[in-house]
Amino acid sequence: MMITGITILALAFCMTDLRGMDKPDFEKLLPIVLTRYVPQGVVGFLLAGLLAAFMSNFAATINAAPAYIVNDIYKRFINPASPARTQVRMSRVASVGVLAVGFSSVCSPRESPV
Repeated sequence: MMITGITILALAFCMTDLRGMDKPDFEKLLPIVLTRYVPQGVVGFLLAGLLAAFMSNFAATINAAPAYIVNDIYKRFINPASPARTQVRMSRVASVGVLAVGFSSVCSPRESPV
């Protein structure tokens, strides 16, 4: 709902900025709306809310992915008779693996779409 509100503000007040761009860059709209049309104290709450949403999404992914990997792949196909201690160890390895894959996709150089 918070992003929906910011989007409505952007559509209501930033249409001239959008029309002025050759190719509309929607990544630039959030900073424009936050700096021009939202009071400073509210900007802090909005950014804290966006950061909290990111952190909860990130934590849920990092916690759920190893459970899927260990229960659905390792335990079912690789080692069905593994003890609980091994499953916990594999879950930790899977957590590090998910983090590594995520960071490598974020930190890799990207080609320009132009």
